[in-house]
Amino acid sequence: MNLGNMSNKGFEIALNYHYSSLAPTNPFSLDVGVNLSRNINELTKLADGVKRTFLLSNRSVQPSVLQAGLPFGAFYGYKVEGIFKSAEEIAGAATQPGAHLGGFRYADVSGPDGRPDGIINDEDRTFIGNPHPDFIYGLNLNARYYNFDVSLFFNGSQGNELFDMTRLYTDLSLFDGAVSDRMLNAWSPTNTSSNIPAPYRDRPAIEMLSNSYFVQDGSYLKLKLLQIGYNFKFKGALQDKVKNCRLYVSGTNLFTVTKYTGLDPEVTSSPGSSGAWAAPGVDMGMYPMSRQFLVGLNVTF
Repeated sequence: MNLGNMSNKGFEIALNYHYSSLAPTNPFSLDVGVNLSRNINELTKLADGVKRTFLLSNRSVQPSVLQAGLPFGAFYGYKVEGIFKSAEEIAGAATQPGAHLGGFRYADVSGPDGRPDGIINDEDRTFIGNPHPDFIYGLNLNARYYNFDVSLFFNGSQGNELFDMTRLYTDLSLFDGAVSDRMLNAWSPTNTSSNIPAPYRDRPAIEMLSNSYFVQDGSYLKLKLLQIGYNFKFKGALQDKVKNCRLYVSGTNLFTVTKYTGLDPEVTSSPGSSGAWAAPGVDMGMYPMSRQFLVGLNVTF
């Protein structure tokens, strides 16, 4: 079945640099590799009679949508303008089911005629985030000095957004259980400047639907690999028996620079409800990449 048409346009750049000094007093070499790629994704057409369809449904949340004019798996839902902080604010806002102090205040985006109508309902759901990055990049560094060598590999993603589905449980308390330490700064009558929703046992269903509170900047930079080695040079009888002996220590996933508050910003995709689709950028509580440290010895006879 052909659901529609999709466009991908972009470019890739790779640059490499090599330096080597053969001087006996300065036997140094350096290799640097940089790569960058950009892809612009857009669904240009869906099947006749299909305005939009959702990729993923988890409990009450449908975060990802297929809709012409939007990227594949675009985040879709209500725009959160803030938190209701007074009864007067509730009275003056668009009519929203179950509006309460400390609850989400949704934007009145549209109505049946395409214009805001003072009522918050399905017509007000809209594009709230793009899981596709502006660009992704990598950096390789390899250097050697006398018998020492070092290798580093960095990679990163810039401009993509992530949908942190775990907030449904840690912040909105869909079920009883542990909550995020963010909730220590949740809205309350004595903490009215907070934009974190107040704990609320009878939270209305509309607050548990897909909205921009789940969406965060997913950009990151990671040091994926660091390895330091030393090559031993033998003399005498061992020189003929041991051709090479290298001791090394290495570490993977040593650090991450990101503003994302979930476990790991390196989220690829989440399985769709049918198992046939993948919803890019939706974090369902993915187990983070493990940090590893290794010590090794390579010997060639």
